[in-house]
Amino acid sequence: QYVVWDGFTVRMRGVQMKGILIESSTNIEVLNCTVEGNDITNEPVQPHNQDNHDGIRVDHSRDILIADCRIKNVVTQPMGGNSAGIKLYSNENVTIEHNEISSNSCGIFDKFYGGKNTVIRRNLLYNNVAHLLTIQQPWADPKIYENIFYNGAFVYDSGGTYSTSAQFYNNVIYNSGSVWGNTAFVARGGSSATTNFQFWNNIVYASGEHISHRCENNRCVQISAHDFNAYFPQLRISVNVYGSAPRSYSSLASWQTSEGL
Repeated sequence: QYVVWDGFTVRMRGVQMKGILIESSTNIEVLNCTVEGNDITNEPVQPHNQDNHDGIRVDHSRDILIADCRIKNVVTQPMGGNSAGIKLYSNENVTIEHNEISSNSCGIFDKFYGGKNTVIRRNLLYNNVAHLLTIQQPWADPKIYENIFYNGAFVYDSGGTYSTSAQFYNNVIYNSGSVWGNTAFVARGGSSATTNFQFWNNIVYASGEHISHRCENNRCVQISAHDFNAYFPQLRISVNVYGSAPRSYSSLASWQTSEGL
């Protein structure tokens, strides 16, 4: 409890040397730190060595601050979100702010039972290969605002019984495109819950879809607020049930009418 990491440089090496791990802790601050990851895609494949390879991992903790840090080059194969610059797992009151997060498999991954009261604000995330930011199965209203995301895809993934909602506002998403294709935002419904997602005051530039609204097992993300967003060069929305051909729309009105939103 009550530990401050301030000004450290952590260089990850091989498959065993990880970054900063915070587990079962309270009132921890990680400030002004640099985490230099490593690419382990060419390491001999052993059980789990290509998984959970994270720059900063916060696990079952509360009242955590990660601020003014640089996290880069945390890369595994396959290029999935389960190895991230920052990973959160079942926490409460985590704030991530003023960080530069780049060139990782995933930028920030708020994973299963994502926790309560997560705030992600005023960060710069770019060149993260699979996802810039993944929010998966949040418990209670994560807030994501005033961030800049470029060269990657924001993914909102609702898939768990405890999902409630998330607020995503005052962000810039530019030049998005990843393993999801040239898509800025993916709203993917899960197997056992729906989520009220609020998305407003954002600037989105994408060469492909701006929104991919995807349903699985008859569950779709419920977008309860969608106002005052600017889409360039032209709004494109793709809707599909998992495994089916997508339906595309070029206006909010046609999307809402056809899908009954």
